[in-house]
Amino acid sequence: MSGLARLRRIEQGGPARLSLAPGRERATPLEAVAHAAFDASDLEARAGLLADLAERFADDYPDNLFCDLEAVAGLLAEGTVEEAAALGKTMAQLSHHYGRHTTLRFRYTHDFLYGLDWCRWASKEPAARSTVAPLSVAFLGYLARRGEELSALIAAGDAKYGPLQPGQFRNPFGFDRSPASELLLLRTLASEGLLPFDAWQIGGSYRLTDFAPARIALAKRLGLAADPVVR
Repeated sequence: MSGLARLRRIEQGGPARLSLAPGRERATPLEAVAHAAFDASDLEARAGLLADLAERFADDYPDNLFCDLEAVAGLLAEGTVEEAAALGKTMAQLSHHYGRHTTLRFRYTHDFLYGLDWCRWASKEPAARSTVAPLSVAFLGYLARRGEELSALIAAGDAKYGPLQPGQFRNPFGFDRSPASELLLLRTLASEGLLPFDAWQIGGSYRLTDFAPARIALAKRLGLAADPVVR
């Protein structure tokens, strides 16, 4: 099956992908993303790489709500097809490691796709890290190392990152991340311009923001705050 046909199948076969782009309810259809991001000369090959990632995300995070993939597609448009394939493989491996099939078992791709993980990392050394892009090879390398660290903590029965019971998702944060809460929190942060990365743009802009304290304060205001739990 061609890359574009696979994108159409993904779009038709799964739940609606929501968007955090200003003024938009739904994410751009995947086939339209591919046509906007890729040159005609290798459109099908790169569309296949985008389909690989979309399928990986859907399998690893079936409860995912928001999935703007323009910025991801923009990166898959760079360099040779072979270089794009290597980048796609790295992102797919990270998706699998953090998703529901391993002991990490996070529920959503949101923190990855919209730069929340990146912003936490960059804020620790802003002078050196604030110009390192959220989906750069350097940051993806950090996520790979951090994933290995978390896996080791889980295996050791760490108090914060311990083993989960069947059906549980990992939530080390001090607020509820059930789908209804996640929808409300992220849409509010987006409306206030606090998301660090414009994932809905090819070549999406990024910047350090105060999303982390703002999300906690919002959760408290809405009665969603709780002790860090797994759910």
